[in-house]
Amino acid sequence: MKPTTEKFSCPCCGHFTISSPTPGSWEVCPVCFWEDSIGSEDSWGADWEDDLLLAQRAYLKMGASHADWLGKVRTPLPDEMRSESWQTLAQRREEACLEVERLIRIAFDHVTLGHGVSLHQMNDMDNCMATGPEWEEHRKLDQEHHWWEISDEKLAKFGESLTFLDAAGYAFYLPAYLCLAARTLRQREALLEHYAGTAWIYVGSWEMVFGMWCTLDGDDYRQMEHYSYLNPAQRQVIARFLTVFATLGLPRDRKTAAEALAKFWGQFL
Repeated sequence: MKPTTEKFSCPCCGHFTISSPTPGSWEVCPVCFWEDSIGSEDSWGADWEDDLLLAQRAYLKMGASHADWLGKVRTPLPDEMRSESWQTLAQRREEACLEVERLIRIAFDHVTLGHGVSLHQMNDMDNCMATGPEWEEHRKLDQEHHWWEISDEKLAKFGESLTFLDAAGYAFYLPAYLCLAARTLRQREALLEHYAGTAWIYVGSWEMVFGMWCTLDGDDYRQMEHYSYLNPAQRQVIARFLTVFATLGLPRDRKTAAEALAKFWGQFL
């Protein structure tokens, strides 16, 4: 339970060991030895939050935010105990993203591409090649009947050009990209380990869904036409998705999601 004295929850272990508001107190937690610095964020990701993800994982595994601090930590005092409902950042992301993925699947369950523009045709339009026999031939490369059948690799390949989709194509492919973004966020801890020391974790993960974010900002009349093609349940679940990213996403995603909610999508919550 929260102590009666003015103590704040450590961002890493959750125990009430910090005497100033967090994050940014610059204090070291005696329970996990996490230094509560705000850290730095580059334009692609969140260095501080990524460090926090790994520190929380280490604490749950060994009782310290890093193996180097095992000899310096102690158990929390009775009045420092964290709330029973406390969750790590990874756990909060996992729970929120799985739920929004479930809602996306329900809202877009029966959507088909029909005669809408396909991913390869969209790419042709991006490259000023939307005429001739290749147009129909390239459509044959997109044979998925259900949007959830599209592989992550294929989505990532075409992630920058979604503004060239027509309304039917947008309604078909958007849920696939929403779910890809949610999966990438909840799997970030594993991605950090897999891509440690590489630029992909910052640049590649953003580029996979860059086009999706561009189509959600609500600034273009063509996007409004696409939004009107969606039914109320679909608009609501997009707003729910943006709410998750506005609170739990990477800094760049949080800003983009919050702006999209303020401009258009917030009305559907």
